[in-house]
Formats: sequence, structure tokens, C-alpha cells
Amino acid sequence: MNSTPVGCRVRSGILVAAVLVLPWLAGCASAPVTHRARPEAAGVVAAMRAVRPAPLDIAVHEISAGGTTEKHDELTSLVAKNITGAIAQSQSLAFQPLGTDADAGPARAELEDVQALLRVIGLNEAMPLGAATPPSQRPSRALDFQVGRIDRLADALQVDAVLFVFVRDQYSTGGRKAVMALAVLAGAAAGVAITPAMGVTSSSAALVARDGTVLWYNQLGAAGLDLRTPNAAAEWVKRLLAGLPKLPAAPPASPATPEASATVPGV
Repeated sequence: MNSTPVGCRVRSGILVAAVLVLPWLAGCASAPVTHRARPEAAGVVAAMRAVRPAPLDIAVHEISAGGTTEKHDELTSLVAKNITGAIAQSQSLAFQPLGTDADAGPARAELEDVQALLRVIGLNEAMPLGAATPPSQRPSRALDFQVGRIDRLADALQVDAVLFVFVRDQYSTGGRKAVMALAVLAGAAAGVAITPAMGVTSSSAALVARDGTVLWYNQLGAAGLDLRTPNAAAEWVKRLLAGLPKLPAAPPASPATPEASATVPGV
């Protein structure tokens, strides 16, 4: 990768950097679709035999009344189910397990390395002008990301390219909403404007060829969409995957439920 200061051509050490990933798009703010693609992407993808999504890199957190944030497994599974269903419906892309490599094999290790690297890329994309800066206000740059070969993962999925999807979502508990409502009322009484922090969503997607070339990339905030509902997840997938090159017809997937194959422990 040429445009980012992190060492994205080498995967060693990226897991340490990945823990610094922060949400960069507020869920309450509207964010335009800002996908980028290499000039040759459409032609390259058209010549491919098959493309499949990698297991989702997803985690959903809940914000308590005191402001602490904790991963919520049930919400993570619910949102993962909605997203995988929306991707399957809109792109005809079926999720499937990685076979014998699923738990600790080389394909799983390669998957986790690339997911961590893409998280760093997403953070690095947002940081030059500040994490909350909308993509529309960032300098336009050519897409030249390279994550290193993904042969083991591509072999496990039996594809020529892999679609990686990253999601971090937050929701406030009822107690949190009540506390923030009281804070707003108290601020209004004192003549102080208070903007409550009720949760944020950050997401990105990347289409990666077997040789590690990122052919297409997009970053998106949920823009107020509640991904716990199927309709909102479908709208979010539509925005996130806007501009994705037309993909080849997906081959039959191995029998598996979307929930079982879609979730990967989040950071």
C-alpha cells in the first residue's frame, strides 16, 4: 500500500495497531456514499469465476446508564443475521464456513490478519482530518491499497476474490437514554446546549483479489439506521455496497446458517 503511513505491505505487528480502531462516523450524522474503485476493477471482476464474502468482522456494543460500553453477543448475532441476509438478497452472495481451517488453520489466520489490516486502513483513512470528519470533506485519493496475497483464504472459499465487511455498532440501554434525556433537560434549564452521545456506527467494505489488491473500497456510517431491524440493515447494505463492480454468479455454498458463519469476535 502506498498512500497510508502504516506498513500495510507487511502484516506482522498489525494486531497491536488494530486495537486502536475507533468509530469514525457518528450514527446520527448523514454520510454520503464515497466508494472508490481501481480503474481496472470492473474488467478484472468480470473475468473472475467466483466471489464470496469473508465471515463478517462485526461487534455490537451496548452503552449503559453510566456510559460504560460492553459487547453484547445477542445484539451482535442479530445484526449479523440482518446484514448477511441483506447481502445475500442484494448481491446474491452466500456466507459459508472456512471448512477445516475455521478455528485455527492457516485460512483463519490469514482472515484475521487481513481483517485487522483493513481496520487499520479504515482508521488511517479517517485520521488525517480527524476521526469524525465526513468522507466527503476528505481529500480525494486514488485507491492503491494492497494487503498481501490471500491464497489460503481464497482457496478455502473457492473464489478469485473476497468481500470483507467491517461493522462496529453501539446502542444505548433504556437507562442510558433516560439519563441523557435528563441531562438535556437540565442543560436547557441552565441555558446550555447538550448533545447526547447515544451510540455510533462505523463500517467499511473492501473487495480484495487473490493477489491482495483492493479493487473496491467504501466507508460508511449508519446515518441513523438501526441495524437491529432487517429493513434498516438492507438500506445500510445498499449504501455500503454502492458502486461495487458487478460480481459473477455465486457458486452453490456449503450448507450453513448465516449466523454461524458470519460472526468473528470483534476488537
